[in-house]
Amino acid sequence: MPTTNKLKAKGIKIQVVFIHKVFRFEVWVSGYNRKIQCAYYEKLKTQTIPYVLNNNPNQVDYIIKNPLNENLDLGDGFGVLDVIKTGVLESVKYIKTV
Repeated sequence: MPTTNKLKAKGIKIQVVFIHKVFRFEVWVSGYNRKIQCAYYEKLKTQTIPYVLNNNPNQVDYIIKNPLNENLDLGDGFGVLDVIKTGVLESVKYIKTV
């Protein structure tokens, strides 16, 4: 999974997930454990953030998620990779500021 030393030190990891029910990729920012996820939830719950905040960090495997374009042409592999890369980089940039 993509990460940086700064994120590792914070106990954060980045995941790229395919949600088959809605046929969409998402970038998830997750904690290495539930304690870390809950701590980040507490920091973010009163803020306006540009992503979807998980409201149950003890049960769901992300702190925030960044749903990517639902209309991706999955036949264009390089285009899909570009969208995923952009989503990952945006998510990393945001979570580093928290």
